[in-house]
Amino acid sequence: MASTHNAAANLVAATVTGKVTDVVTGAGLEGIEVHASPTDDSGGTEGHATTGRNGNYQITNLNTGKYELHVSTAGKFEPPHYMLNLTQSDNLMGRNFKRIEVG
Repeated sequence: MASTHNAAANLVAATVTGKVTDVVTGAGLEGIEVHASPTDDSGGTEGHATTGRNGNYQITNLNTGKYELHVSTAGKFEPPHYMLNLTQSDNLMGRNFKRIEVG
């Protein structure tokens, strides 16, 4: 059973999910690193995830604040990044990337 403190912490944390695919085949890409990096000093926390077999990723437990979401694996991706302004309990879905060039 989760403690009250942990339950409260989960209410303020934000989550970002998406998928990384190949632009030509549309197939999900496994093993791609996606990072959420704070862009200001508003208390944001660094977060990252590695895509699974189908190219899906999920970054959890991000504090409120402004972030740049980007792929750190070699190659060229579209879009190159997303700028996010996360607020309490955000659940942002569909932040997808397409690999347009292998690096």
